[in-house]
Amino acid sequence: MKPSEAGAFIRDTVKQFRAEEFFSPSEKAYLKSRQPDENTQIQFSWQYENLYVMEWALGLFETLDWPEKICSVGDCVTKIREFRSLDELVGQTKLRPKRELLDVADLYYRLHWACRDAAVNGYPFPEAVLFEAAAERRRGLFWAAGCRSAEGERLTGDGWDQTDVTT
Repeated sequence: MKPSEAGAFIRDTVKQFRAEEFFSPSEKAYLKSRQPDENTQIQFSWQYENLYVMEWALGLFETLDWPEKICSVGDCVTKIREFRSLDELVGQTKLRPKRELLDVADLYYRLHWACRDAAVNGYPFPEAVLFEAAAERRRGLFWAAGCRSAEGERLTGDGWDQTDVTT
């Protein structure tokens, strides 16, 4: 999509799902920006990995594909657009069991750590793992699973996108 088309699509979707109240401060700032810089656009384009994870966590995708490439943005958008409202989405989906979310979050933590360790120590990256996809999916999985710090506090700051993904 051209930027103007993407903006219109986002505005329509936000209105359709009454989503404005759910955005983090950084997401709100991005959406209000008329011309975000290229790095910011790239950063936010990775959020489709989180949408993919959230849709999987709600059962909209049967499986979570291995992170060897980016998710199918078209499939993610199609899934969310199958619903006419937030109420319909909530009424027709169910969060996967916490144990399943935690098991997959643990796998993605390990994939993210292996990539980070390889980068820091000059090792080859794990085969068939796209570092950025693994890291962003981990963020979404940790948030969906309600992961907490050792002190029992949520690992979120001012929004879901502030979930701690340090290795």
